[in-house]
Amino acid sequence: MQKLTPAALADWSAALAGKSGQPLAPATKRRAIVRLKPVMAHAKRMRWLPYDPSTDLESPEQKSITATAADDIWTPAQMSVFLDHVSTHRLAGCFALTLLGLRREEVGGLRWSDIDLEAGVLRIRQARVDVNGRDTIVTPKTDRSARDLPVPARKLGMLKAMRTVHLRERLAIGRPLADASLLLSRADGTPLPVREYSREFTAQRTTAGLKAITLGKLRHSNISRMRAAGVAADVVAAWHGHTERMTQAVYGRVTDDRLTAASAVFSAPKGQSPAVGQS
Repeated sequence: MQKLTPAALADWSAALAGKSGQPLAPATKRRAIVRLKPVMAHAKRMRWLPYDPSTDLESPEQKSITATAADDIWTPAQMSVFLDHVSTHRLAGCFALTLLGLRREEVGGLRWSDIDLEAGVLRIRQARVDVNGRDTIVTPKTDRSARDLPVPARKLGMLKAMRTVHLRERLAIGRPLADASLLLSRADGTPLPVREYSREFTAQRTTAGLKAITLGKLRHSNISRMRAAGVAADVVAAWHGHTERMTQAVYGRVTDDRLTAASAVFSAPKGQSPAVGQS
């Protein structure tokens, strides 16, 4: 423990690499540093260390999540085409949540107990991340990532239909669907790896004849859609579990009714954009 000096941590940060020996992506390295800092702070509080050696340890800069080029994102019409295409897919509800702006790991971590299908509300309390090819359940990446969101009518209907499919699948093999069951799962009830979810999205997108886009860029598309509809920047940030810097305004506490109003964006007729909580 005494060997943990600022210089040692700086060397550790610079040498961070994945299982293959390749340097980690900036976002992965940033998460590692973010998780290290509270450990070092705790060590100082417990007097295991005379000072916090991670105080001046810098993490890679967070990239802006706001898409700047139209070619980088999907339009609301393209999103609608995709939802139409996957409406009968056994993971239709998961795709719908992705198009609502949830991170891949958030969709991967959702359990049926996290969704109130009667009230139309979902609760993000855990995530499922890919760590060197193996899925791991973790807490949300930030305090703001743990959030409750209202689910628009169309997406809620897709979730209800998906649950019916999963109930039928489990009944067929004698393994009842439990409240703790993950939404992102195979027909036999085993978790579907998030990497496979990405591949299935790509396959469905290709079949639908839509232009290539990553799940991350879909999230950008969602942010751009809400901002274009006039949703206030702090509401957009709260919806996506981000700090306000991501949406170019000052972050503030967002009330439940403003989040509910924001969900109207996804139910508005094509060509119409409701003005919601503008700022």
